[in-house]
Amino acid sequence: MFARSVVAVAFMGLALVFGARAGGLTLEEAVLSAVANNPRTEAAEREADAARAMKGEVAANRLPRIDYEFSFIHLDDPPSLEVPDITIDLSDLGTALNGYFSGASQQLQALGMPGLPAFPTQLGKTLSLPAFELAAPDTRRHTLSFRLPLYTGGRVRHAMSQVKNGAAALDAAAESERRRLAFEVVQAYLSAVLAERAALVNDKALATIEEHVKHAEALHDRGMIPKYDLMRALTERANQERRSLDAKNQADLAMAFLLDLMGEPDADFEKLETPLGIGGEIALEFDEAASAALEASSDMKALRHRETMYAAGIKAARSELKPAAAFVASKELRDEDLSALTPEEFVGVVVRLPVFEGGTARAKASRQRALLRRNDSDIKRLENGVRLETRKYWLDLKSAEKALEASAMAVELAEESSRLASRKYEVGEGTSIEVTDAALALSVAEVNLDRAKYQRDAAYFGLKKAMGLILEEFSHRGGGTL
Repeated sequence: MFARSVVAVAFMGLALVFGARAGGLTLEEAVLSAVANNPRTEAAEREADAARAMKGEVAANRLPRIDYEFSFIHLDDPPSLEVPDITIDLSDLGTALNGYFSGASQQLQALGMPGLPAFPTQLGKTLSLPAFELAAPDTRRHTLSFRLPLYTGGRVRHAMSQVKNGAAALDAAAESERRRLAFEVVQAYLSAVLAERAALVNDKALATIEEHVKHAEALHDRGMIPKYDLMRALTERANQERRSLDAKNQADLAMAFLLDLMGEPDADFEKLETPLGIGGEIALEFDEAASAALEASSDMKALRHRETMYAAGIKAARSELKPAAAFVASKELRDEDLSALTPEEFVGVVVRLPVFEGGTARAKASRQRALLRRNDSDIKRLENGVRLETRKYWLDLKSAEKALEASAMAVELAEESSRLASRKYEVGEGTSIEVTDAALALSVAEVNLDRAKYQRDAAYFGLKKAMGLILEEFSHRGGGTL
């Protein structure tokens, strides 16, 4: 339903932007153009799009990850392994050899031969080994690593629930913004129509007074009325000219405000085709209307999604206290410059077990619980607000219907009074004051009738907005389907 609504509104809005509006601007066209073009709705939708984009970011935390890393390290003093000189003591061997050769020397001397010289007993050897470099002065590493999460303790699952419900809440909030904007456009359009009608009525009253002034001038010239009556008519004409100008200025301002809501502030003023008094009938009783409003409320849907989001946030915070495990592997792609202590490749499992994290996870969970409790309060407050809004427009609609009947009767009475006052003045039985007062009373009655139509229309569409049906109302009127 939501996707269909967005697509249909966007399509109809584009049709209004790129296609010519034949015959002026209707209320349906104004609403759909505003929903499609107003920056407020676009901003709300972009915020929801940004939240949905976070789904991929969260989902990536449970997918495999492959990284290539290159590094260059220069060491001014490369580490090396130095072995101290090794001295080998051979004294025992020299003593043994000296004893052996001493006996042989004595035997040779007994035979009259010269003896052997004594063998040295202090024998030894010192060995010196060169230093062994553990790392080269310049090291270049090309490493390919692989990591696959095996167990996250529910971190990803609960974070995904947070993101999904947060995006759904923003979608519902965007829908609420479209409905609010649609109702604002309705009010602005009807206000512009009312202002135009007031300007026309004031122009009509001015034309009536102009005719009266001409007639008064003719009678004064013939000496049939005193100068006071003529001055009274001239004064009333000046006052009515000011009222007519004020009414036109109000109409221009109302039209400019409407175009601004439509996202077309620089567009030329258009003829407003939809008249006042277009509100339909609503046969629902208050309890039925309130139930429908609560069920269709986008703001309520947003709060329900936030409720689920905060509950998932509590679980996500608790999952930070659980262990996490991942399979890891690494391969050195080029190792001729590597340290002798660095393995060329390895495979293993890494387990992270939180021992002490300073209470961060518990603080996050506490914050989410506080937000959840506040959200519960928001739900209760919204329920009361929706029922109050529905009651207001429901009562306004009933009151406006009665006011409309009374205003229609007042116009009939004012028309008859104006006709009688003009007739009496023509035959010399009335005064100029009676004629001008009757003309002004008629203009006031006609403006009041238009205002009563406006109030009924505003109450009707306000009730539709409260019940979540205002966009559907205009799509059906315009022949579309949301």
